[in-house]
Amino acid sequence: ERYTFAHFDEQSSRVAHAFEKLGVGKGDRVLLMLPRVAEWWETMLGLMKLGAVGIPCTTLLTPKDIAYRAEMAEAVAFVSDASGVAKLAQVRDACPSVKVVVAVGEPGDACPEGCVGYHPAVDVAGLTWYDRRTLASDPCLIYFTSGTVGYPKMVTHTHASYPVGHTVVTGRYWLDLTPDDLVWNLSEMGWAKAAWSNFFGPWGNGAAIFVQDARGKFDGKATLETLAEYPISVFCAPPTAYRVMVQEDLKAY
Repeated sequence: ERYTFAHFDEQSSRVAHAFEKLGVGKGDRVLLMLPRVAEWWETMLGLMKLGAVGIPCTTLLTPKDIAYRAEMAEAVAFVSDASGVAKLAQVRDACPSVKVVVAVGEPGDACPEGCVGYHPAVDVAGLTWYDRRTLASDPCLIYFTSGTVGYPKMVTHTHASYPVGHTVVTGRYWLDLTPDDLVWNLSEMGWAKAAWSNFFGPWGNGAAIFVQDARGKFDGKATLETLAEYPISVFCAPPTAYRVMVQEDLKAY
C-alpha cells in the first residue's frame, strides 16, 4: 500500500473532527495502542491538530499495564485494535476515566460491544481542519518510561521539543534525511524510537517511511530479503537484530 502526505493531512483532520465529536478536547489524554498500521499515524496527527495528548503504548502491554497507564494519565480515550480492546475489557472497571473506546479494524468490520468503530466515525468526518494554534509549550505526547526501576513514569513532551527537536537533530543531522530517502525503522510503535525515526524525523524532512507490520519473532532472512527488494536508503534496527542478520549469508543480498 502507498500513502501520500495529502492522505495523512486529510485523514488526520477527519480524526480531529471525529474525536472532538466523541468528546475529546484540547489537553485530554488518549492511550494509543496499535501495531504498525496507517491508522496510528492518522490518529497521532489528528490528536496533535486537536490539541489532545497522545500516549503511544506497545501492543505487548497486559491488561494490568493498560489499567495502570489509564489511571496514572487519567486518560479519557483508548484507541486500539480488537486484541487491545479485549485486554481493556478485562480491566474496564479499573479505568473510570476512560469514556471512549475506539476500535480500529478494517472498513466494514463488526465493532466490539461498547466501542466506537474507527472507520465509521472517522471516514465520514470533515476533511479540512482550521488551525487552532497549539502553542509550542503545549503538551504534545506522553511516553511512559520502561519501568526498569520501580513503576513506569510519565514523561511529557511539548509541541516544540519532540516534533521540532527530532526533525532537526534526529532527522537532519543524525539520519541525514532528505526528500529522496526511504526510511525503514524496525521499532514497534509504542516505543519512543518510533516517534524519532517513524514520524517526526523523516516527515519533518520530507522523507518517506517504509513500514512492514511484521509480528512475532524477528526474522533476519526475511529482513534481508526486504532490504534487497525495496529501495530503502536508511535502516534503523537494534543491535540484537544486526546480530541475527549477520548470521545469514550476507553476500547473497
